[in-house]
Amino acid sequence: MQVKENKMIRITVLEEEKQYQILCEEKKSIMQALLLANAEISALCGGKGICGKCKIKFLKGKTEPSDKDRKTFSEKELEDGYRLACTAYPRETAVIQLYMQKEQKIKVVAETEEKPYNGTAYRKDSDFGIAVDIGTTTIAMQLLEKSKKESISAYTGLNPQRSYGADVMSRIDAANHGWGEQLQKKIEEALEVGFSELIGKADILKEKVEEIIISGNTTMIHLLLGYSCETLGVAPFIPVNTGAVRTDSEKLFPNSGLKCSVKIIPGFSAFVGGDITAGLYYCQMQKKEGTNLFIDLGTNGEMAIGNREKILVTSVAAGPAFEGGNISCGIGSVPGAICKVDMKGRKIESLETIDGKEPLGICGSGVLEAVFELVKEAIIDETGLLEEPYFDNGFLLDEQRGKNPIVINQKDIREIQLAKSAVRAGIEVLLKRFGSTYKDIENVYLSGGFGYYVNVEKAIGIGMLPRELSRKIKPVGNTALAGAKKLLFQNAEWKKLRKLTDMVQEINLGGDKEFQEFYMEYLYFTLK
Repeated sequence: MQVKENKMIRITVLEEEKQYQILCEEKKSIMQALLLANAEISALCGGKGICGKCKIKFLKGKTEPSDKDRKTFSEKELEDGYRLACTAYPRETAVIQLYMQKEQKIKVVAETEEKPYNGTAYRKDSDFGIAVDIGTTTIAMQLLEKSKKESISAYTGLNPQRSYGADVMSRIDAANHGWGEQLQKKIEEALEVGFSELIGKADILKEKVEEIIISGNTTMIHLLLGYSCETLGVAPFIPVNTGAVRTDSEKLFPNSGLKCSVKIIPGFSAFVGGDITAGLYYCQMQKKEGTNLFIDLGTNGEMAIGNREKILVTSVAAGPAFEGGNISCGIGSVPGAICKVDMKGRKIESLETIDGKEPLGICGSGVLEAVFELVKEAIIDETGLLEEPYFDNGFLLDEQRGKNPIVINQKDIREIQLAKSAVRAGIEVLLKRFGSTYKDIENVYLSGGFGYYVNVEKAIGIGMLPRELSRKIKPVGNTALAGAKKLLFQNAEWKKLRKLTDMVQEINLGGDKEFQEFYMEYLYFTLK
């Protein structure tokens, strides 16, 4: 029996100053064709038609509007040919214009509260090592001189897997639907670019790099190593491996030109990975006599409580809102992203953007600040409801000089509401299970890019963090990278790392009654 092959449809793509052609298989979306062609696209919702970021315009051969298109665009826009790439299934030769916002200049935290990276003097004939943090959204790495353990050069960038979705569940879903090889190739190539830039900046020979240490959450490591994600995304969420991995650069990064050992920091479970192990190790929680809290705020909110006797860890599904994902006008931490908002008398008093550029959208810290200010001005009530006349079209932050206005709408508020409630509920459960009160906590280590830049008072104000811990909160920056740096050239420390992972107990919050009760309690906005 002859199998009928789907026909291939030729699509001409116009993107800024360039033009190229791709082939789209019949019954496949424009987005799928773009991904196969390695185009840089924004698909924060993983192609579900929710985020509205994959905006295109048909100049020829436009498709019928989907239900998602009708929810995203006005009738005039639809008539003019605007569509979402993820729901556009062409049937004939077409010409499209891409309107997807790129985030290549995203601001990534590659430092801690102790030693901001400044570069340092070094000898080119020394031996070197590279520390790497693979985040769901970003990549950060530093080159260190072996003898001094000091950073020589740094590299940061976006994780290109972001094109397959903003959160780990979207990536797992993509891997389980045939995109695993592409996801692995994307991160492999991105890291090789970073290695090349680090070495180029330092002007050293590749042969002088002796070791690479990598930290990352469990999903990012599975995708890097090409592990199956089939059991990672469904209960009971079983990883292929969470232990330490030792390999070499020739196997893992065959096009890098490096010939060195590669070590991957062990994790604990499907949702508490090696990035948290590195963070706990950097903060030395396993050596502290007093009780401390560790909170990493990102798409997957991981947290820990403990001391030298024991450590409890857990994770909550905070979602990508803290990084600008699933927000109507949300973008990453790029120049022009609104990051600070102040209001007075129910009007915008001041807006600040990253690098002082013209507003392009709003990043995670900016969304949190905007929500706090709207609650403070009673434009949002305690249930999270926007008052009239803002309920339908949202509250205008910036008119963007003739472009699409930047607003905070009801859906955005719900995203922040759900995220902040999940984080607070996780904190409360950890405290209760550990048998501690707010008074018992010595330090709260706030880790990650969002935690580094967030206005702590406003985070407390909307109820995400307890007011009682306000004087104990310490933003500590990228502890995943800092932990990886600390482990470079330290073979003896890997045995201590094993002791750390052995003393950790995980609390699974899925279906946990106390977590659900706290979650419902902290959904409300009551300014503290």
